[in-house]
Amino acid sequence: MALLDNSEVEVMEVSEDEVVKDRFLLGSTGCYFEVAKKYSGNKNINPEKVRSLGNNPAMKLMDTKGKGRSLKVLFTTAAGEVRFLGFVTAGDASIELDVAEHGDQILEAWKDDKELIIKAATNDELIGEW
Repeated sequence: MALLDNSEVEVMEVSEDEVVKDRFLLGSTGCYFEVAKKYSGNKNINPEKVRSLGNNPAMKLMDTKGKGRSLKVLFTTAAGEVRFLGFVTAGDASIELDVAEHGDQILEAWKDDKELIIKAATNDELIGEW
């Protein structure tokens, strides 16, 4: 079997709106952890794993460049590699998140077992509830 195949491959274009994003409500903060697209749909990502991530000292929140509505979620592996895992976004579009003002509150709720972490409904699930 050849490693290189010069035949043309048909690439299916998927718009940004069609990409399924796994989102988890972080307790009473009104914020969501949005899993990076490359990890979205992974059956191992569930509320318990999201809680575990929040309690892992290798995870940290960072500001996005410029003013924004979200914070980056980064994870440092045992080998020292820093990986982007997604964003924390405010449920209210008028709120701009920054680590200095909101980071501690978000992390406290993320780590607190009394605060619920709930997977947000997909569009199909939401429409099914109508």
